[in-house]
Amino acid sequence: MNEMMGSPKVKTRSYPNNVVSISENKLYNAAHVLQGTFSNGSYTYGVTGEQIVYTTKRQNMRAKSNYCYHLRERFFYPGGVEPLFLNNNSPAGWTTEYTGHHSNACNARSTIVNAANTALGVTRGGVLGAYGQAWINDFFSRVQPDLTTVSIPNFLLDIKELTRLYELWVEKSARFPRYIKNVKNATKKDVVNSIPDKFIAYKFGWKPTVADLTDLITGVIGLRKKIAEFQDKLGGLYQRNTSVTHGLLTSAAGTTTYPSGNHTCTWTANCQRKVEASVTYAAMPIAAIHSLDLVLRGLLDSMGFELNPRIIWDAIPFSFVVDWFFDVGSFLGRFKIDTLNLPIVLVDSFVSYKEINNIQWRWIRANDGTYTTRPTSAGACNVSNFFHRMPIYPDYTSLSGLGWKMPTLNQAALGVSLVSLLGGARSKL
Repeated sequence: MNEMMGSPKVKTRSYPNNVVSISENKLYNAAHVLQGTFSNGSYTYGVTGEQIVYTTKRQNMRAKSNYCYHLRERFFYPGGVEPLFLNNNSPAGWTTEYTGHHSNACNARSTIVNAANTALGVTRGGVLGAYGQAWINDFFSRVQPDLTTVSIPNFLLDIKELTRLYELWVEKSARFPRYIKNVKNATKKDVVNSIPDKFIAYKFGWKPTVADLTDLITGVIGLRKKIAEFQDKLGGLYQRNTSVTHGLLTSAAGTTTYPSGNHTCTWTANCQRKVEASVTYAAMPIAAIHSLDLVLRGLLDSMGFELNPRIIWDAIPFSFVVDWFFDVGSFLGRFKIDTLNLPIVLVDSFVSYKEINNIQWRWIRANDGTYTTRPTSAGACNVSNFFHRMPIYPDYTSLSGLGWKMPTLNQAALGVSLVSLLGGARSKL
């Protein structure tokens, strides 16, 4: 991971904490005579703190982004300091002025925050450290200029399947009148079995074929305009920004023992997250001998005639299913060599991450029979507002983009249809 950093600056801001110096449980007999005092120690019921770490840039650098780490955290407990008046189970008639629920709820703060952050997975500064390189790699590979609009080599490799698709279409069209006549007699099983067949034919046959032909026409017609627009902005800056689909957990809940035994804190965490990526690059002159050379190589590149390892990967049966989980195709596509390259110089790139993490909990005393009512605290709350910006250079050799991911709903639907078709085909053998 290459970070573009200047000299670090650190600023902190703290606010007075609200501290209760003494927390005690007082035991009284039936005549309300004090029999003993039990200290719970001190506790803090209000904390606010803020820290920012950032770097500066030299004036002669074109890159504008700087490193920034900004955290503002607030903890508050609205339960006050007043004791609970509890009846003791034994001796009968004895009572206790109880304040342990306040002190334990407040002192459990670090334990609960750590438990919630662990359940949420990666949080705060760990997010960009774990995923920042993969996000900037993926974004930069998608936004840098490229003339390719369709892959004719893959289109030619699939031509046999397209021929078979046409034959099936003719066959089904010939049987269509008979199908309409007998549709009333079809069972639910017949209808269900026919859906995956039609769905797969549309998604992997007709739809991509029509899209490829449309892209081919659009690419050829718009080629000259696209090259001219690139050349008109030589030396100029292109800035591209996007929101990143992060896939990180945004909620969690649990119960944690505190301070020991059967005393527990029940907590919930709601974490709002937002990731953005940005790159800025400058256009450079295109290397071409003549305008005819420029157009011919541009046409070849727009139709996908290039050294691209993804062409071989896409030709492997069911490789698209692997891409749903690991996206090998996009990774291989980063190493292609364009027939006509639109050269650029990277000026600036960074990923930013925003997080608002709201963690709430209540402390509940163990049900050990000491009191007729189990002491329960008011709801404590810890809210952290976090922002992290990290300048990162794209690194195509990084394998971080091959991490596990979950398929989309559309991909899941395709997967169900494929399983249904393959299962049906096996049952006929």
